[in-house]
Amino acid sequence: MRFFSSKPKERVYTGFVGDTSPEQEQVAAQFREWIVATGLADLEKLHFDEHDILRFARARKFDLPKMQIMFQNFANWRKEQGVDDIITSYDYSERAAVQEVYPHGYHGIDNLGRPIYIERFGILSVPALFQVTTEERIVRHYVQEYEILMKLRFAACTAVKGEPVT
Repeated sequence: MRFFSSKPKERVYTGFVGDTSPEQEQVAAQFREWIVATGLADLEKLHFDEHDILRFARARKFDLPKMQIMFQNFANWRKEQGVDDIITSYDYSERAAVQEVYPHGYHGIDNLGRPIYIERFGILSVPALFQVTTEERIVRHYVQEYEILMKLRFAACTAVKGEPVT
């Protein structure tokens, strides 16, 4: 009686950069070509690289039509919310007051060269927070901070480390 199979297990690919099957690579390439052909977004302006393309692919299990719908929704949301120029156009004037009741922000880098984000929830006072700002302004602030992360912080960390930091 045998308790093990003599057949080797089929390799499972994660879908992350450097660990994709030929089929996954083909879908990712088709997706990239589709984005460029439709003109929905300028990948260079968005600072999209293979990591970001594969993020969309993994989210929809490398199903190209679903990936296309997801990306269309993403591009439409960016246009509706004015995300492309939010770094320069959005003024979060209550930043100092918010930091008093909700300390948060980036501080240094980790061993892999990535920026470290810290939120001190123990100090957070929600009633005081909503006396100085609104939920909508906080959300816009987070969108702005994410754009700064993608376009400026990761670029600076990449320059310091000498290899892509994502």
